[in-house]
Amino acid sequence: MRKVILTAMMALCLSLVVLPQVFAQTPYTIDHSCRFNDDDSAYLEWAPTESGNRKTWTFAAWIKRGNVDENFGPLFSCGSSTGNGTELRFRDNSQIQFKHEDSGTVAFDFKSIPVYRDTKKWVHVFLAVDTTNPTAADRVKIYMDGVRITEWNKENRPSSNKDTDIGRQHPFRIGRPRLDVENVYYDGYMADAYYIDGNALEPVNFGQLINGSWVPKEYTGSYGGNGFHLNFADSANPGNDVSGNDHHLTANNLAINDQVIDTPTNNFCTLNPLDTVDGTLSNGNLEVVTPSASGRGRGTMIIPPAVKAYFEVTLNTVSGNPFAVGFRPAGDNISSAWGQANDRMFFSGPGHTDNGKVWDGSSWSASYGTPVQGDVIGFAVFDSKLWISINNTWVNSGDPASGTGYVLDNLPNDIMPCWFDEAGTQSAAFHYNFGQLGFQYTPPTGFKPLSSESTALPEITFSAAPYTIEYEQSSTLTWSTIRADTVEIDQEIGSVDPAGSTQVSPPGTMTYTITATNDNGSVSESVTITVNNGFDVAGIYTVSGNVGIGTMNPQSTLAVNGTITAKKVVVTLTGWPDHVFNRDYRLPSLESVESYINQNNHLPDIPSEEQIRSNGLSMGDMMTLHMQKIEELTLYLIQLKKENNELKSEIDSIKKKLIENPVER
Repeated sequence: MRKVILTAMMALCLSLVVLPQVFAQTPYTIDHSCRFNDDDSAYLEWAPTESGNRKTWTFAAWIKRGNVDENFGPLFSCGSSTGNGTELRFRDNSQIQFKHEDSGTVAFDFKSIPVYRDTKKWVHVFLAVDTTNPTAADRVKIYMDGVRITEWNKENRPSSNKDTDIGRQHPFRIGRPRLDVENVYYDGYMADAYYIDGNALEPVNFGQLINGSWVPKEYTGSYGGNGFHLNFADSANPGNDVSGNDHHLTANNLAINDQVIDTPTNNFCTLNPLDTVDGTLSNGNLEVVTPSASGRGRGTMIIPPAVKAYFEVTLNTVSGNPFAVGFRPAGDNISSAWGQANDRMFFSGPGHTDNGKVWDGSSWSASYGTPVQGDVIGFAVFDSKLWISINNTWVNSGDPASGTGYVLDNLPNDIMPCWFDEAGTQSAAFHYNFGQLGFQYTPPTGFKPLSSESTALPEITFSAAPYTIEYEQSSTLTWSTIRADTVEIDQEIGSVDPAGSTQVSPPGTMTYTITATNDNGSVSESVTITVNNGFDVAGIYTVSGNVGIGTMNPQSTLAVNGTITAKKVVVTLTGWPDHVFNRDYRLPSLESVESYINQNNHLPDIPSEEQIRSNGLSMGDMMTLHMQKIEELTLYLIQLKKENNELKSEIDSIKKKLIENPVER
């Protein structure tokens, strides 16, 4: 038994040792992006003064598309109007295409079979070119979100050592094709754009896979002579090169408000062109122009009920046509007209009889105002409740921060921002702002923009290696989290960093659970380590001479986490209060006991309730104190008996005298 206890004690000690943690790479945050609106003919351009490497180079950028119906969405190009040029672009049905021409003759051409039309999320576009590669299939590599494209509608590969126009002293362009005669432009957002001169890299230089998602990673390599890096942090100069090479691109038709905080690390809601019936979207899918006929559209994000969300809608151009802004559930058919049972809308048709009213799913409310052109309508949503403001004045005396004055309290659980326009003769235009442009008015306290960072729960990756060990062997727990404010692991490990690892050596098969928490809630993941020939986790453990039953961390000689059932319990004591019966024992007066009770609310020598809560109850000590009080009580009773007997004798004597000598009346 002694050997078993010592062995178990060693195993448990090992299981509680937290080794120096191996941290994952610090999360790379992208703070800004640039919004390209094709209607504005927006693009960036740089004319190099020196030639670069025309055979080997890399282009990488994060994009979120806007107008996906465009036939030609240029991303990166270099060339001249004489038919010489190289460009990466979207073409036809949103296929990605990489093409090079010499004097009007196609030298190589790649066009994917997969199409890329998702406007809800950011996508990492990666292109590496190395025509010196002896393997022809590897001279051009294109990846989307870290996955190499291998299915091609066209796959005309470059010849060995073929020169591209990238690297020539021709204009480098982002968002515009190489030929001025093609009057088309990229529409959407772009962030963290790189051009690496003279090196064909891999996607892992710019991104990494975490929790099944491809996420940005800081690039730490060189840029080459002509390379550049655009982080779009300077709103007045979006083409500012931060690589150190000072190859600054000139901005064309880009305004200060085209710098936004919608990025791959904080994706914001926009309107969705693929979830729109009629209506024209522009400016990063934030502005909508309604048709003269009926139209409708929906946003890209569901608003979780537990999240306090705020966004604004500015009425740019309005007329007498009835139109409404508000919410429709994700599962409802966008083609159906407004006024459905699940719709929750604020009617904003100046001149219309229902202007300023709220649709609750079955009827219109009384009017809350008369919004007109130029007004900013604010929406605050939380816990199925809706508050509405007009130019920062909350209708119905609303106060979202305190939860009062809401106009609706029956929002469906899966609502998405939505707009409607009824049939009429005139169109309307309004602009949504989910926070990516900075709100015109300060949101109510506690309310957040509608973005991935503001609304998402934490994400966890948690593993053990190996999952099965022999008794006294070790396993390594490894974890990484995203969007977690606090992270804890049970089994006596406690609070940990957002990412790391620790070695454990459990004495028996054990399940470890990690919990990550942020303002939106908690998420947990568990792993089980199987221990061959180990102890039952609910069994006996010893640590530093202490024995635990049902607990792995006993803080006393014997610690039991559970109920003890026994026929007989023997407590060995070193003393007993027989001294109370000694002749020289000074029994406290009842007056002093009463005074002590009045001041302390418990008997002298007996622990207070607070002491019991803090230190627990020692059975031997308490039995000794109880016996002392019983013995003192016995002495009080004996003393009281004597006093009673004396009083009885005195009363009997008085009675006798009264009988023998009656008093004359």
